[in-house]
Amino acid sequence: MKDSKHYADKRVVADYDRERFGGLAGKLYHAFEVREVKRVFSERKPKRVLSAPVGTGRVEAELPLVEYQAGVDSSREMIRYCDKRLPREWHLFNCDLFKMPVELSRFDLILCFRFIRHFPREQRKKVFAALHKRLARGGVLVFDAWAWACRNDGEDYNEGWTRELLERELLENGFELVSFRGRGRIQYFWRTGFFDPLHYVVEALKK
Repeated sequence: MKDSKHYADKRVVADYDRERFGGLAGKLYHAFEVREVKRVFSERKPKRVLSAPVGTGRVEAELPLVEYQAGVDSSREMIRYCDKRLPREWHLFNCDLFKMPVELSRFDLILCFRFIRHFPREQRKKVFAALHKRLARGGVLVFDAWAWACRNDGEDYNEGWTRELLERELLENGFELVSFRGRGRIQYFWRTGFFDPLHYVVEALKK
């Protein structure tokens, strides 16, 4: 996974969304993720929301405002980008996910996109633990998952899960799987099955 130094480059941050979500597939990914998060918002009606890491605020910019919303990111440039993009009601913190301020706790919903799947299993335990700690009782974690493990351009690792494997891993880390909704990618049928999803949005309840 690329470290914070990579995202200290203003050009990298400025081009982030265009490079990943500028094409047709990327736009479909984005629309799917936003739709799923809005569904969870509608069903859960959260009052306190955390995005960790907030990245460019791509999904967050399209969400309804709640009583309190915060975003954290270890990249100062990402925070600066979000400061211009997101409504002023967003509270932004330039900090590591594992070293968040004490006041960032008791959240009803935490968003964590393009992050968890980049870590190997042992490191994911630390990520899940850090997020679990910040959720209120009955709070939910929403994140993205892929159907198979791979590396992007030989660099970023992506974990792959079946529903059964992810459900087991979540239980081991103090979460209960609520929903595992996918979107298909026909061009990858040789890996996932002709209409099987490649990309999922996961909703997990804190136990």
